[in-house]
Amino acid sequence: MRRSAYSLLFFALASCCAVGPSGAEPSAAAEAEIESLLGAVAGSSCSFIRNGTPHSPPDARVHMELKYDHLRKRIDTAEDFIEMAGSHSSLSGRPYLVECAGAPQRKTRDWLLERLGALRDEGPTSP
Repeated sequence: MRRSAYSLLFFALASCCAVGPSGAEPSAAAEAEIESLLGAVAGSSCSFIRNGTPHSPPDARVHMELKYDHLRKRIDTAEDFIEMAGSHSSLSGRPYLVECAGAPQRKTRDWLLERLGALRDEGPTSP
């Protein structure tokens, strides 16, 4: 088993035990915002750095989505998603970083909050 597979297995086991069987789930509006944030990650041209290792946008989305799936019952808002699934490693506690062309490296938490603000400024889209 590869090292990343061990990490994922450890994370899955630790998360399932920490979450517990009860809790709420995000509202439809929060779900839509979270899905938009995941789309922004996947659609970016940035490198997402987790525990010192850079990851592609699609890989970063998959990782955050896995964390979200495990933590869903504890997440009520897009801000909760950012804090619990998009800001730091559950294993090491180190912040996630993002590096985009021409810009200094910064915390992914700040990058996601910026995108959430822009998303909310755009307002709801019509069907």
